[in-house]
Amino acid sequence: MIDLSYILIILLSALSIAVIVLFYQLQNVKKELLEVKEFNSKLFSRLTSLMQDMQSVSSAAVGIDQKVNQISEHVHHLDVRQDEIDVREQSEKPIQQAIALIERGASLDEIVENCGLSVAEAELLFRIHRGQD
Repeated sequence: MIDLSYILIILLSALSIAVIVLFYQLQNVKKELLEVKEFNSKLFSRLTSLMQDMQSVSSAAVGIDQKVNQISEHVHHLDVRQDEIDVREQSEKPIQQAIALIERGASLDEIVENCGLSVAEAELLFRIHRGQD
């Protein structure tokens, strides 16, 4: 029979080998864990940088939005002013046409007929512009 001490020596040797293998595996796992921690640290740093960039872009977008709103309001104001000018010019055209006709010697009836003015308007223009001669 095999002596019990040989069995114990074999078991202790196997156990020692297993402990050594586990130790080396633990060292490898520890090394990989450090690499993962380093990689995570780099990722976190990059993420922080990207978040700062996003905040900058967001702030710039808010500023641009405010400027666009100001420009839009200004354009609207200019549109309103242009409409007012257009209306004024349209209302002044018959009067300007009537004045030109009066200066060329047209009659009161011709002014009323050609310019679309009322008789009272035509008479007023007639008196003002004929009176200048």
